[in-house]
Amino acid sequence: MTGPWRGVAEGLKGCNDAIRDGIKKATRKNAYILEAALVKHLQNQDLKWTALNPIYKKWKERSKLSNQILIATSTMMNSITTQMIDGDMGAFVGVLRTAPGRKRGKGKAPKPVLLAAVHEYGIGVPKRPLFAPTFREKEKEIGDNYATAITKAIESVMPKANG
Repeated sequence: MTGPWRGVAEGLKGCNDAIRDGIKKATRKNAYILEAALVKHLQNQDLKWTALNPIYKKWKERSKLSNQILIATSTMMNSITTQMIDGDMGAFVGVLRTAPGRKRGKGKAPKPVLLAAVHEYGIGVPKRPLFAPTFREKEKEIGDNYATAITKAIESVMPKANG
């Protein structure tokens, strides 16, 4: 067998670092793609959720709150965030447990993480999932971003083939 095998062997030594860096960049890119898609679905109300109960909808209007589903104020939407984890090899995209609720009247509104979970799984209210369908929707794009990052990383450390 002929070929640039010594160069390939040398290139492979740096491959792990190049792949790790590529995965970190792709993870960050993918996390922000997911975060933006989640917010866009809330804004566009395009996930075919069950309509609000008419009584609750009237109460929201009287209370000068948004009549959109999953939005009374912008608190939950503004609580959707991205945090890089595991040395930037992974990411959390969602609503943090520590995200503060907004004061409403004399009391406090439920924490955004609780509202997100209640609606995602339909706990005592109609199921109105946001996260699962958004993650499924972006699955192929995310996979493609990782494949591209890994391919570029490998190409960056491999010697160029001669003619």
